Amino acid sequence: YATVVGHLISDPTSEDGDDDGLLDGACKYKNGKVVLPKDDKPLEKNKHADVIKNHYENFNSETLSTYYDENSPFFDVNGIVDNTLNGINGIVDLVFPDFEITREQIANDLVDYSLCLKGDRRFYSYELSNLLHKIKDILDAQFDNEDTARACAAISAYLLNFSKVNNSSTTYHAIPDAWQKQFGYNDLYDDVFDMATSMRVGKNYYNTSDNDNALYSLYVIWAWCGDYWALGAGSEIGLYKYSHEISGNKHFNAVNESINMSLCTYLLPSEPNGEIQSLYKWFPEEKQWWITGFDYSKHRVDAENLVNIGYLDFSGDTDMFEKIYQSENYYLNTNLEEPQKLYPFLNFDSENYYVWLIW
Repeated sequence: YATVVGHLISDPTSEDGDDDGLLDGACKYKNGKVVLPKDDKPLEKNKHADVIKNHYENFNSETLSTYYDENSPFFDVNGIVDNTLNGINGIVDLVFPDFEITREQIANDLVDYSLCLKGDRRFYSYELSNLLHKIKDILDAQFDNEDTARACAAISAYLLNFSKVNNSSTTYHAIPDAWQKQFGYNDLYDDVFDMATSMRVGKNYYNTSDNDNALYSLYVIWAWCGDYWALGAGSEIGLYKYSHEISGNKHFNAVNESINMSLCTYLLPSEPNGEIQSLYKWFPEEKQWWITGFDYSKHRVDAENLVNIGYLDFSGDTDMFEKIYQSENYYLNTNLEEPQKLYPFLNFDSENYYVWLIW
């Protein structure tokens, strides 16, 4: 007789062997919509099992937020800047006919300054961080008043081009063509975020070229969550592509192509027997490059108590899906110094070509 030894990859006696709410052999659907991915680690219970189960049990496609409120007012930053520059350029043209200042030039100059500032250690100090937190404590006390919280969130959303959405009364979400898109992203922005509040951030780099060190094809999935001052508890996922660097500090531009995304955020209870709170379930019909959500009714939130479930739909670019799937140890083969902090929280749905984030 021959002895055959096999490696168990799941519990054959149960469709959810590790009891974490993810099926071992299939995605979970409800009302024709994919709600959860297949468990890619069926013998390792996800630490957010309670949230995952809550997400599925309380999922109702009729109460999802899916479109922007067309009546949400926005501060026309681009229009104001363009009108101002038209006036300035009209005067400058009298002396220097071939000289023109553009909004893009101003944005690029500000970005380059931020990259220089990133390398200046004088920018970082306990005193500055302490001051920002004291200011936030003062504001949080004011936000205990519901009317004040609502008004401050509305002003912030107006300035940032964030919109109300259907089926939600206390949340705001970034619109795809918000003015922030022209400023891209770099690590300095995270440093400021971290100094000012409770936050978590994760990145996953991937390269669409066969040359891992080719910067022209370097992309990153960037995710954040935390306490966003007047906007309250929130989360974000963005897609960026390498632009340039100064003194080793890399800057990334927003990608040109938007895709379908979703983002659901939950607040864990502060007490052992407390209830998990759903802040929003955002499934926008409009394609996104940067998906966000903020609930201004929740303040003084510890970022560690936020759990996010969302997906990025790469069914229109399956090659990119494969590149992200293969990127777990990408940094080991490149000049990137940081590991793939976000990769352990990604789940790859090869049935729908969704990259899921449970984080």
